[in-house]
Amino acid sequence: MPFRLGHIPRNVHFLDGNDDEVFGFFQNGSVTWDEIREWLDDLLLLLPQMPSDSYCIWTCPDDHVLAQHALHATRVDMLSSHMNEIVRAGFYAILSPEGSKVELQVTADQAMPRVVSLANSSGDRNEMAFRERVRHRDLRCVVSGRPVRAGLFDRFHAAHIFPVPQLDVWRSGGWSALLEDDDFPGKTGIHSIQNGILLDASVYIEFEKYHVAVDPDSITISLTT
Repeated sequence: MPFRLGHIPRNVHFLDGNDDEVFGFFQNGSVTWDEIREWLDDLLLLLPQMPSDSYCIWTCPDDHVLAQHALHATRVDMLSSHMNEIVRAGFYAILSPEGSKVELQVTADQAMPRVVSLANSSGDRNEMAFRERVRHRDLRCVVSGRPVRAGLFDRFHAAHIFPVPQLDVWRSGGWSALLEDDDFPGKTGIHSIQNGILLDASVYIEFEKYHVAVDPDSITISLTT
C-alpha cells in the first residue's frame, strides 16, 4: 500500500515513482510553481550522476501514479514563463521527463528548532522594543486577520521569523546586511521589525511547530509543513 503523509491536512501532494508521498502542503492560495521549484531543490537529493533537470512534475488524474504515466497525464513545464501561477490542489508525481520512475532521496536536514518566545513578558530591552514595533505596525494577526481590539495584546505574540536561538546562523549568513530597517534594537539585527510578525495565540503555536511558514523571498505566508 502506498505511503501517505496523513498526520497533517494537505490538499497538494507530491508522489514518487513508487506511488509514495514525498511531501505536501495545504494550498491556501499563495504558493506558486516557482516556489515549488525552490522547495524541490532543497528537498530532493539526486544521485551524483543525475543532473538537476533529470526530473519533472506530472499531474496525476487521481490520487495515484499510473504505470504508464506519460500516456495519461500532463507534464508541468518547470522552465516556462508561467511559473508564477498558483499551484492547484491535487496530486502530482515526480518522474523523469519521459514519465518513468526516478530514484529520489529526501534530505535529512531539519528546520532550525525554535524555542517558544517569551516576547510578551521578557524584560530584555531588545525583545521589548521588537515587540512594541511589531505590535504598532501590524495591529492584527497577519495570518488569520484577527484584529487587536481596544489595544489588548494579551492573545497576540510578536514572533521572530528567523528564530532568535539561531543567532549564530543569522550572523554567519550575513542576514543583517539585507535589512532596510535603520532603527532595529541591538547590534545583530535579528530583532529588526523586518524579522517579525504579529500572530494570535493559536496561530503562534502552529508557527512555532512550522505548520505555518513564511517565505521571505516572495513575502508570502503559507500554510505548509
